[in-house]
Amino acid sequence: MQKKPVAATATSSTHGVAKSSLPTTLPKKPLLATSQMRGAMVTPKAKSSTVISNRPSVLPSLGLKAKSNATSSIKSSPTSAAVINSANKAANIVSSQVTSGIANKPLIKAAGSIINRPPIASTANKFASNSLNKISAQVKSANTLKPIGGAVKASSLSVASNELKKPNTFLGSLPVKSVSDKKKVLIVDDSQTIRAILKKIISSSRQLEVVAECEDPLEVEKLIQTYKPQLITLDIHMPHMDGVTLLKKIFPKYKIPTVMISSLSIEEGSDVLEALANGAVDYIQKPTMDELAHIAPQIVERLETAAIAKVVRAPAIIKKAMQLNPANKNALVLIGSSTGGTEALRVVLESLPANIPPMVVVQHIPPVFSKALADRLNSLCSFLVKEAADGDLVVPNQVLIAPGNKQLGIEKKNNQLIIKISDAPAVNRHRPSVDFMFNTAISLIRDYRMVATILTGMGADGAREMKALHDLGVQTIAQDEQTSVVYGMPRVAKELGGVDFVLPIQEIGSKILLLSSQSQNDKKSA
Repeated sequence: MQKKPVAATATSSTHGVAKSSLPTTLPKKPLLATSQMRGAMVTPKAKSSTVISNRPSVLPSLGLKAKSNATSSIKSSPTSAAVINSANKAANIVSSQVTSGIANKPLIKAAGSIINRPPIASTANKFASNSLNKISAQVKSANTLKPIGGAVKASSLSVASNELKKPNTFLGSLPVKSVSDKKKVLIVDDSQTIRAILKKIISSSRQLEVVAECEDPLEVEKLIQTYKPQLITLDIHMPHMDGVTLLKKIFPKYKIPTVMISSLSIEEGSDVLEALANGAVDYIQKPTMDELAHIAPQIVERLETAAIAKVVRAPAIIKKAMQLNPANKNALVLIGSSTGGTEALRVVLESLPANIPPMVVVQHIPPVFSKALADRLNSLCSFLVKEAADGDLVVPNQVLIAPGNKQLGIEKKNNQLIIKISDAPAVNRHRPSVDFMFNTAISLIRDYRMVATILTGMGADGAREMKALHDLGVQTIAQDEQTSVVYGMPRVAKELGGVDFVLPIQEIGSKILLLSSQSQNDKKSA
């Protein structure tokens, strides 16, 4: 019978000494060994404590115990013969190191040659980092290894870190991430279930760790001062104080990237947009346990992005661009944006006069929020802003925003531009997609003076097709790094060579008007 590959684990021990993990797939619970043995056993080279060798009498039993555990683990795992053989070899090498009580470099290299074979290497890398993290905790407590020969000295940690980073050692040349490298997360939600789900999701990230959680907004400031989180997930509806009010209170003082967690009801649309206007970086739909397998990776990616996002506040007072009279009816302005884009769009559109060329926008946004965004922008602007519907005419003095979870295209019919809304598949994992919209506009270049713009956002959506438009003569604009919340989409578009003008957000509106006002055949630099 053919056996399915699962984790093959090698060596564990008593007395909290050393546990090693040589997995082919991710085990449920990380085990220690490689870097921990380095921290304790490679110490003679660094004049550190020879911790384990101080108790040679325990080594044979530890080695036999480790080998026994590894063997039984391998035998109980329905894995392939090749993986069993590799794991057995590695288990023998590791257990021989434990038994001998020394750092035998030939053995280290031999084990490395086994573990570095795919698919073991990538998972081994993760557990090398986990092991080093646990050594760090041991060094700080200075008591974990006392039962077998005294405390680990601080230099042991340095040796372990250096050994793991060296090529041709046990795990090859590996990036090592210590606990302190992870971004600290504070979860604020009055639902215990949601907090548990978020903790579970975040635990799968190599860049984030939950350091605190609370259900009462009144406790948040104290937790910020105590744990110094670098990312906050924030519910909207909570007792004592809603999330938007809390954000307005803490953001000006602490400037911590914050992601709003919302059930995405239409009633909450305006609240989330207000939060985004007051410093929140992103918004995420509240997940359920049933959705974890499907959406957890996406949530992790968005939280990791938010944790490193620039905390920038868009200018509240916008300088108006010069009025065009009349707007060029043969112009077409296309705008794409993502993370941080709701506020970037506000700045661009608020800077425009009442008389504008036809504009179409794709913002990565859930369905219930696309209408809320359009309604909010409509209340701030002197022209019409609405959620696009299938068959809408693309006309001057109007901005059409793509509906969430739909693809928006533009086509010419009866000498008029119309919107085509569809359930076409996601492009670049997005629906609506900027690339999708840009691609549908390629056929219109000959008849319209087109301006394509990419604003802040993670990923690369829009960059490829912006390059295609650029190469066909369309003038293009990208938001600069300094004013972007996430300099992803604009950066990729620039690197591909598809951008004519890189500008701060407050200057983009004026540039759009200037470029769109030129005649179709005018190729002069603006």
